[in-house]
Amino acid sequence: MRTLLRFLKPYRLQVAGVLGALALNLLGVLLVPTILANMINIGVSSRDFDYLVQQGLVMLVAALISGGGAFANNYLCADLATKVGRDIRTEVYDASLAFSGGDFEQFGTGSMITRTLGDVNVIQTALSMSIQMILPVPFAAVI
Repeated sequence: MRTLLRFLKPYRLQVAGVLGALALNLLGVLLVPTILANMINIGVSSRDFDYLVQQGLVMLVAALISGGGAFANNYLCADLATKVGRDIRTEVYDASLAFSGGDFEQFGTGSMITRTLGDVNVIQTALSMSIQMILPVPFAAVI
């Protein structure tokens, strides 16, 4: 984990943007059912059509904000994972240049390609999925 944080450190601003977009998305997602409950409890029970229209517009704005947050979160998250993957591949390549001919023969070409391509893809996918699937849980608990 410490190694991954080292690769995330140069992108602090983008990580903050991902977290902000995630919070915006979750705020909208959690606000829509609350507005709907108010529409039913207050607007339908009192038969106030103007209140229903007003709350419907507020719900539309909340849904648009949530959609914008989701779009921004997905884009920034994919961009962040790509940049981190690029940095890891560069570092693995730079480390492989320090190998002697005998070391490179010992590891083999296939193993080196797997390390620089396959393993880094797994790290990128794990980073992206963690941000999009695991990180929203504590955010939802706080909001």
